[in-house]
Amino acid sequence: IEYRSTGTTTFNTLVATKRFTGKTAAPVWDVNDFNISTPGAWDFRLSFLGQFGMDVSGTNSGSAKKGNSIYDPAGRVRGRLWLTNVTERQELTYAFSGIAYIGINALATSQLHGQLPNVTALVVGRPVAVYSTTAVSTVTWSQNPAWAMRDYMVNSVYGMGAYIRPADINLQSFIDFATLCRSQVPNGAGGLEEQHHLDLVIDVKKSHWQWLQDIAGLYRSGLIYSQQQWKVVTDRQDLPLRQVFHSGNMVPGKTEFRIGGDPLQPNQANVNFANQLLDYERDAIYVQDSASIAGAGDPDKDYDIQAFGDARQSEANRHPRWALATRM
Repeated sequence: IEYRSTGTTTFNTLVATKRFTGKTAAPVWDVNDFNISTPGAWDFRLSFLGQFGMDVSGTNSGSAKKGNSIYDPAGRVRGRLWLTNVTERQELTYAFSGIAYIGINALATSQLHGQLPNVTALVVGRPVAVYSTTAVSTVTWSQNPAWAMRDYMVNSVYGMGAYIRPADINLQSFIDFATLCRSQVPNGAGGLEEQHHLDLVIDVKKSHWQWLQDIAGLYRSGLIYSQQQWKVVTDRQDLPLRQVFHSGNMVPGKTEFRIGGDPLQPNQANVNFANQLLDYERDAIYVQDSASIAGAGDPDKDYDIQAFGDARQSEANRHPRWALATRM
């Protein structure tokens, strides 16, 4: 791997020759981390060196290079070299390892013996880019779901940065979503608070896309791909709801409109969340439609919500109320 400042002619060695051995049809990944001391534009060059592969007789074969591929004497592709992505981290003023860990050195006592103790760690997440306009941003810590989602989408260390470039993000839609998240709403105790916070540990194996959909869904939002960019759309009380039906998005004979009450409409919503007031233990809140249950004597029809990104009881309390108010 070589590099040079854009506009110069001489490449410098960044990573010396690396040898890969073994037989597999699966991609072989390699990651290199390095520092560039001078800001600016840089060129990088990845090169195949030497021979590649074995021929059908099991002896070392000659190889020919063409583009990013290596071919054996029979013209078969024996390997390809790809630069999948580059993650740039600018102006780092903090220790960066990419790993959060904790170590405990404790003396055994009558209360601490026989098994590992239960430990709760309050971890402040990494700084992320927070945009005030589409051209102005700062790197800082944030609980705003919009900026956590954007960081997850463009970061190639732990997110989707290998597939989504910063230019693929519609920043204005994320700014609008961030503005909604920090709008002030009653906190249930006579004061006001920001409408949405994200307090989340990603410790369950899911696809990147599933994590994004789950996070966005918690805030009545979703991601769409429109005009070659990813946008956030949100179900909001302050915006009208519009849906246009026409022959291009309707299947003949398959479209049906129903107007009226749904006998299976939930009348009780239950939310499960990690309550910060209980040292982040799991807690449950339920909200009932009293007119249905107490007034009409209807049986309980539950709707369950897993608020895995919420730690505030006040915010967790808003989810079931919204669910009962909007589910038809």
